[in-house]
Amino acid sequence: MRNSIICLSLFTCLSLHTLAQDTLSLGVFSGSGSTNVLLSTSTTTNRYSRTISLYSAAEINAAGGLAGSITSLAWDKSGTGEYTTNDAYIKVFLKNVTDTIWSVVPIWDTVANGATQVFTSSTYSIPTGTGWKYVPFTTPFVWDGTSAIAVMVEWDRASAPTGAINWGRSTTTSANATRVGSASLSALVLLINSNRPLVQFVINSSPPVAVTAVQTGTQGNVPAAITTNGGTLQMQAAVLPANANQTVSWSLTPGTGDASISPTGLVTAIANGTVWAKATSTQDTTIQDSLQITITNQIVIVTSVVVSTQGGVPAVINVPSGTLQMSAAVLPAAANQAVNWRVVPGTGTAQIDANGLLTALSNGTVSVRAAAQADTFIFGSLEVNITNQQSSVSEQFQKALTIYPNPVTAGQLTISFEASQWGGMAEVVVYDLSGRKVHAASMTNEQLTLDLGHLARGTYRLTIRGAEKRADRMFVIQ
Repeated sequence: MRNSIICLSLFTCLSLHTLAQDTLSLGVFSGSGSTNVLLSTSTTTNRYSRTISLYSAAEINAAGGLAGSITSLAWDKSGTGEYTTNDAYIKVFLKNVTDTIWSVVPIWDTVANGATQVFTSSTYSIPTGTGWKYVPFTTPFVWDGTSAIAVMVEWDRASAPTGAINWGRSTTTSANATRVGSASLSALVLLINSNRPLVQFVINSSPPVAVTAVQTGTQGNVPAAITTNGGTLQMQAAVLPANANQTVSWSLTPGTGDASISPTGLVTAIANGTVWAKATSTQDTTIQDSLQITITNQIVIVTSVVVSTQGGVPAVINVPSGTLQMSAAVLPAAANQAVNWRVVPGTGTAQIDANGLLTALSNGTVSVRAAAQADTFIFGSLEVNITNQQSSVSEQFQKALTIYPNPVTAGQLTISFEASQWGGMAEVVVYDLSGRKVHAASMTNEQLTLDLGHLARGTYRLTIRGAEKRADRMFVIQ
């Protein structure tokens, strides 16, 4: 009695783990053909053919398929012809893929890379009669239950069929790629069509093992860091338990940095900071795991600079010696945001400090320019309108002033006033664009030459103050 109980228990356990064998039919018959569906089996000289057909996970699941091992397939044969000469060469490959249609023409060698060769023969004859004709696999193909399946067939017939052999097809948009020819297999370039062959899969499947966890790490357990410009880091994920579906989808969440991630988990750095690489089980999307990656030493190329006013207020100064805080955004946002400020005089004048604070000097317009420190050839500008500048500025005194040469080319700048507007001694000061005083002198008559050979190339502001009078000019040293 004890032995009977043990045997019954063992039988029960074995039965619970027995794989179910299912035959799945995919596609709805819409016609047949002998050349642009599957094998080149017309009576023409086109003895060579290659075909890659796509079957989506959704339609396999809808037909009752679960993840498991596909042990054979069959195609729907019709027509009056036969091929019984035992001299055809045929290879059949299967592969898990992400494509469900051919959006671009597939390349045979690219798709074949990593595919499972399930059947091959150099003495092949097509089984006689019509209906489903099976190809038993010498190597089972493991379907993951979530990917589409690409069925690849390579065919070279030494003889001609007795009559055209048609293959049943469904009209499935851009899911078939085939080509026939008379030169060689390698000479065939696939063409996309919608004449996908009908197929039956025999699959040994079992209910999927429940996913309990996902563990995310780096390949080779290297540090989760990218330290080179545009560098990469290969991620990997383990799904638990080990016999569960190991397929995951990768995504990336920017933190203080930025990066991209490929479908295979390859992270490519974009900007310094931190990001999170996340692996999600495709079988149970509620189960996922993330790993933080630190990114350093990234060089972000500046594309533009946008100049504005702080708070978006009008670009106007309308009070005597008033100020306006300027703002600059360097794009992209991940680039170095440091800029150099300068004022380009128009009909008015102003000065600006290193932090972008603009101070009015005389009425008119000025252009405020910010150049990216990371690339000084890239800059932005904004025009500012200045009014009501009356504090001790005499328009006649301003107009009477002449400076030359401008630009300064030999280190000397001459200042000259009309005699009628000269009112005695005046103070002469030269400022750089940050507002720093870099040179000073006294002017005791209508003309003065300044020796500025010690100053670096750039743009400067000249201010002359007399008795209740002031004049300003901008000049450049080359």
